[in-house]
Amino acid sequence: MPPRPRPNRRNDTPPPPPPQFDPVMFHAAVTAAVTAAMTQVNSGGAGGGTDPQRQDGSQGQQKECSYKDFMTAKPKSFDGNGGVIAWFEKIESIFEICACSEVNKVKFAACTFTDRALTWWNGRVKTLTLPVANAMDWERLKELMLAEYCPRGEVQKLERELWNLKMKGSDIAAYTARFCDLALLCPGMVTPESKKIERYIWGLTQPTKGNVLAARPTTFESAKDLAQILIDNGVDLDEVAAVSEPQKESGGKKKKSWNKRKGQSS
Repeated sequence: MPPRPRPNRRNDTPPPPPPQFDPVMFHAAVTAAVTAAMTQVNSGGAGGGTDPQRQDGSQGQQKECSYKDFMTAKPKSFDGNGGVIAWFEKIESIFEICACSEVNKVKFAACTFTDRALTWWNGRVKTLTLPVANAMDWERLKELMLAEYCPRGEVQKLERELWNLKMKGSDIAAYTARFCDLALLCPGMVTPESKKIERYIWGLTQPTKGNVLAARPTTFESAKDLAQILIDNGVDLDEVAAVSEPQKESGGKKKKSWNKRKGQSS
């Protein structure tokens, strides 16, 4: 006799209630998901695909400046016979363009030395050894070069010039250019930057000096830009004098009128 089929037992247990919707938790979850997605995009693109710009393992970082990149920018050579400031400016502009790392600045810059400057550098290398000389900080190299090619007597003359430097008329470009040159040669007079700002503003003509001073710039660049804007817009001493002159005349007329009325009453 075949076995009888077992009857299906009915599950009388009620199903669990559906989860309640919590708008606060939902909003928090969405915000977290969006934040994570934006972080992934900003760090190099969403998804796990390979970025063709990062196949070299650089993880999206800017390519480091090589010696070839530096020389392609045509750096100015320096022979030690003057023009050290112009050489500093040219070399530093190439450092900025090529994103030259700090460890390579002195090594690359020394390759532009010729004649007297090359002889001086070879003497430093002989004393320090080449690895130590190349590992020198760029600012330290500038200090050594200023001491070598700008003797102390010359520096003192430049310091006096910087102390007495003033803008002539409305020629803000010439004043700013000379101020920057002297500031580079006399760092002790313009350090910290607040001292540099104060020194620069002091040499401006009125009313530009007063307007820049009232703005209280916190960086030298902002002070320089503001002074240039004021000059470009024609704010000069002559305009202020022209405005104040009628006020003096009107004040004189009032005084004469008062004296006349006083005489009549007496």
